[in-house]
Amino acid sequence: FGVGKQTQSICQREEEICIVNTVKCIPPRQATCTYRMDGAEESIIELDGRRAKSVTRWEGPRLVTTQRPVGSNDNLPTSRRFFKGGEMCTERITASGLVVRRFYQRSA
Repeated sequence: FGVGKQTQSICQREEEICIVNTVKCIPPRQATCTYRMDGAEESIIELDGRRAKSVTRWEGPRLVTTQRPVGSNDNLPTSRRFFKGGEMCTERITASGLVVRRFYQRSA
């Protein structure tokens, strides 16, 4: 499902990571979000356009982001990014434990 329909362009610097998410649908959608990676809470506009409080930190080789909508104590799914073989894997984990994984191949 969805193979070849989504791309992510990622630019990582020492203190932040910028993700440009592009979905090939009709009409095509593109969103950009920049996260600090120091574990401090920040206010962001999520890739889907929602305002959220976000904390991004390294847990070993995985970049983990936890979020909650502004004005709410309910958590959004936790996001983890890591490499598995030659692919980048993103996992979204719901409060009930449901895990959705997407795999991305590096392109030139």
